[in-house]
Amino acid sequence: MSKIAYIDLETTGLSAYKHGIVQIALIIETDGVVRTRKQWDCSPHQGKEVDPRALEVIGLPPDEVWTRQNPLETHKELVATLGAYVDKYNKTDKFMFCGYNSQNFDMPFLRQWFLSCGDKFFGSWFYPFSIDVGCLVMAHSDHELSSFPDFKLKTVCTKLGLSSGEDAYHAANFDIEKTRDLYKCLIS
Repeated sequence: MSKIAYIDLETTGLSAYKHGIVQIALIIETDGVVRTRKQWDCSPHQGKEVDPRALEVIGLPPDEVWTRQNPLETHKELVATLGAYVDKYNKTDKFMFCGYNSQNFDMPFLRQWFLSCGDKFFGSWFYPFSIDVGCLVMAHSDHELSSFPDFKLKTVCTKLGLSSGEDAYHAANFDIEKTRDLYKCLIS
C-alpha cells in the first residue's frame, strides 16, 4: 500500500535550529485516495527566534505568534493523525514525505520540531528521503526551465497552468494542495 504524507510548513524564519513552526498542513493519501486533510496553527517553542520578515511573508501579525496552540498539543494531535494510518512500531510501514523543497526545508524543520517536542522517533513515521516536488520540476524535461524567472511554488504552478497567480500562497493548507496538484501533474 502506498502512503504519502504531503506536508507544508510555515515558519518564523529559515533555520530549523533557530526558528519555529507556526503552521503545519497535512494531506494523507493512501493508494491514491485522500484520506484526511488537516492544518494546525501553533506557536513556536519557547526560545525560538521570530524573524519579522518571515511573519510578513505568511501574513501573521507578530502579536498572534505566541497566542496559538501550544506546540506540544499540536504534536500530540499530529502523531495521533499519523498513527491512524501508520504503525510506528513496524519498520516497513511508513509515509513517503512529500512537499515542495521538502528535502532541504520542510523535512529537516519537522524533524527538529519533533526533537523540540521531546520526540526522537520522527523516523518511525517517515522514510528517510522525501519526494521533493521542486526537484521533480527540475528533472522534468518537458518544460523549458530557462523561461522560469524563479522556482517558487507560485511561479511554477502559474507557468504550468495550475494557478492563476493570484492565489493565497504562503498559507500552508493552500500551498500543500498546490504541491499535491503539481506532483500529480508531473507524474501523470
